[in-house]
Amino acid sequence: MRLSFLLLISLLFGVEIYSQDFKLTKVDNQSYPNIKLTVELSENVNIHNLKILEEGKERSLRIDSTNLHHGVQAICYLIDFYKFNKAERQIIFKALSNAVLNLKSGTLINICFFQTESQGNCFFPLSYEFTDRPDNFIQFAKEISLQFLQNQERTNLYCALKNTVAFMNAKEQLPNEKTIIILTKNYNNFKKINQIIDNKKNKNINIKLLSNINDSLTSNPTYFYSFNSKLEEKELIDNLDKASFEKDLTNIPISKNYLIEFTSTQTNYSNSIEIHYFDQTIKTTFTKPFRETVSGTLWFIIIILALVIFIIILIVKQIYLKRKLLSLKETVSLLFDKKLKILGKQTKTPIVEIRMENRISNHHIKKVNTTIGRKKDCDLVINDLTISSHHASITNEGGEFYIQDHESTNGVFVNEIKVSKKTINNDDIIRLGKAILTIHY
Repeated sequence: MRLSFLLLISLLFGVEIYSQDFKLTKVDNQSYPNIKLTVELSENVNIHNLKILEEGKERSLRIDSTNLHHGVQAICYLIDFYKFNKAERQIIFKALSNAVLNLKSGTLINICFFQTESQGNCFFPLSYEFTDRPDNFIQFAKEISLQFLQNQERTNLYCALKNTVAFMNAKEQLPNEKTIIILTKNYNNFKKINQIIDNKKNKNINIKLLSNINDSLTSNPTYFYSFNSKLEEKELIDNLDKASFEKDLTNIPISKNYLIEFTSTQTNYSNSIEIHYFDQTIKTTFTKPFRETVSGTLWFIIIILALVIFIIILIVKQIYLKRKLLSLKETVSLLFDKKLKILGKQTKTPIVEIRMENRISNHHIKKVNTTIGRKKDCDLVINDLTISSHHASITNEGGEFYIQDHESTNGVFVNEIKVSKKTINNDDIIRLGKAILTIHY
């Protein structure tokens, strides 16, 4: 029973290990539409079984070990010009166009033509300059091919390859990773060519061959890509892509991590892909970087609109602040005027003129509260029986003067109107019994 249980656990564990034969560890979409996927394998097996499916279609991909250092490479294409007819040359140029447009940005490219059976002088019609502009390269290739047709001095493959290797070794500014791709239908002196390939000085130059003569070779170059006797565009494009991209992975040190690169054709913001490894599948999605989802023109419009909105907000804010400032100034001015008025009244000492029958006397109001009555303890004493002992008072309240009745017998009248308390203005006539008071400011 225990043994069966352990066996069951082992089987389950084995399934778990198998399900983890490979896993996706990173998706890099920053160089969209070129997508880079990092995968981890449980062992060093044939990684060419990794396939990328995008919208149900398999994508051509490049696989490298992530432990290797990859710099931008320099590629020179050597083409056996006269062995291909006019229609085949057009196919070659289409394949070349496809290959160089898919190369890593910054890859340096050059081209040379040769004639297999040429026995003339070792003439080398190479441009002696590499370019990193694929469009310039294609145009240059067509122009060189026309010159080659008209030129009487033609070089053979051995000469072209020897000079190309020497040139690439002498070119110090070229990157360490250099590749020569030979496209031919036939060639002679293969042993001499092998000597160039095996030369220790040329170890940093990869020489690759595209040909239809694999069966006739006694030994193959390090890299060999074949095509059928009848040159077909799709077949040549596929093989030229492989020759331009792939490395010989059999010599790569054991590594669990590999970098898969492919060019996406999806245009949606969110894109889905499938990674197939034998009978295992990983489905994942990646998104376009934001800068790729917005066109340059749309970016320009967005920036202009943002600037316009910002300027409008500034103008509105300035107008609002200006109106607020004006309102504040008006408020301060009113308060200041009122304060001045109050202060002016507070500093004034009104004069009260008292008429009692034929007698007139004047009294300066200096106190905040001035009492009026018949009693001697009043500030203004009016000795008359019509005046109550504490008849009324004049008060200064914030610069305003008031007359107030103190429940007198005969009351207080301002301009002949009886009041209990009232402000008194300049030249108002106040009557207390027989006494007539007039205030002057």
